[in-house]
Amino acid sequence: MTSSERNNLPRSRPRRYVLGLESSGRLGGAAVAEVVEEGIVLRAEQLAGVEATHSERLMPALQAVMAAAGVEPHQVAAVAVSQGPGSYTGIRIGVMTAKALGFAWEVPVVPVLSLEALAWQARAVPAAWLLPVLPARRGAYFGALYRPGDGEPAQWEQPVPPGRWTPQELLAPLVERPGRVCLVGEGAEGFHQWLASEAGAAFRDRVIPAHWSLDHLRPGAVALLGARRWRAGQAQDPMEVLPRYLRETEAERRAAGGDDEGRKGAG
Repeated sequence: MTSSERNNLPRSRPRRYVLGLESSGRLGGAAVAEVVEEGIVLRAEQLAGVEATHSERLMPALQAVMAAAGVEPHQVAAVAVSQGPGSYTGIRIGVMTAKALGFAWEVPVVPVLSLEALAWQARAVPAAWLLPVLPARRGAYFGALYRPGDGEPAQWEQPVPPGRWTPQELLAPLVERPGRVCLVGEGAEGFHQWLASEAGAAFRDRVIPAHWSLDHLRPGAVALLGARRWRAGQAQDPMEVLPRYLRETEAERRAAGGDDEGRKGAG
């Protein structure tokens, strides 16, 4: 089907659907959210599973979720994508796929930080603080500390902004701030092991158990958060969307003196 033929298809429904792509973590998949007068509704979600690579499973998940939602490309208003941090390969595949769809369908792309999407999907947990964490090797984590509130994670209080941190750095602001904290993300298991050690003893009783389902970022969270941002006018031209790895390159580490444990927040 040519571009002109696609543009001439009958538009029985306006462009109010946002396709969400997640390939930064182990689960991955695609989802479709619809923006309606009453709010935003998740219409379909397809989890890709872990038995294949992201390149093999993302497109089939995309096709399956659009079929399940009954949505055609000409009805999609934007494509949301998890832009990192997470798997290098997965992030690249997801961002490249979102940009290609944006160009092909002539729609904008909404980048969503994986840490913000993890916090968003855990917003109903009865905790004063949300701490999404992803493994970053050598005892560090990609993480951020959020206090849930009005709006979405980018607007919440963030005593520790998204970046690469040690467990002590992520929890340090809680020394003078009351309330329990909920750990979410694929780094939660390792973080709990640190809490069980002598180093984490001071914070151990403040961390509430979380359901295993919060360990993985779901594409539905990316679609829902992306739809909010599209509705708020925060979508971008596909050319402008880039991965956000939140870690130094080899050149940056050498320029800083070779300190691989150096950390900095998201720019």
